[in-house]
This record gives sequence, C-alpha cells and structure tokens, in this order.
Amino acid sequence: MKNEKAKHTPGPWRIQSEYDGTIPIDGWSERAEEWVEICRVSLDMLDTKERAANAALISACPDLLAALEGLMRLGLQEDYAVVIAARAAIARATGKRKGDAVEANS
Repeated sequence: MKNEKAKHTPGPWRIQSEYDGTIPIDGWSERAEEWVEICRVSLDMLDTKERAANAALISACPDLLAALEGLMRLGLQEDYAVVIAARAAIARATGKRKGDAVEANS
C-alpha cells in the first residue's frame, strides 16, 4: 500500500548483506529512481539473532505504518487500548507527536 503523502522513503525497504560492521537497510526512492540507504544496524550488538530481528523490524516499518493507517481508515473510533496505541504509533512514525521524531526541514 503506497503512501502518497509520506515524508519518508515510502518503501519497500530491504535488508542488504552485512558489510563494514553493519547491516544496511535500503529503500526504493521513486524520486531518485534507485535504492537508497535508509539506515544501518550495528554489528556491535551482542547477539546475531537480535541484530537480524532488529533489521527485519526496521525494514518492515513502511508496511507496518501503511497497515495501521489502513486499519484506522476503517473508522475505528472506540477508545480501546489497541486503537489508542495505533493512533499513537502513527503519530510517532509520522513525526506528529512531539519528542519522538525529528522534524525535517521542508
């Protein structure tokens, strides 16, 4: 599910092979029309499985955000803890909750 209003590289994001002491994560940039580096997961972490799990979670972020936004478009208005958590996660991921994300200069 493509997010036309996204300020971030919308995705897909993918995990690359380890090199230079990190696990790189790339995202497809339509503007650049190529894969661009999003971030790197450090290999200095204690556990190989933890590094791989962190890289997998980071690479899934655009999909997770799109899924949450899709669920919220269903009109969930109840104040169940899960709905409140979903709204907070979307706000945090999109930089709309102060203190959680750095605002990018437009």
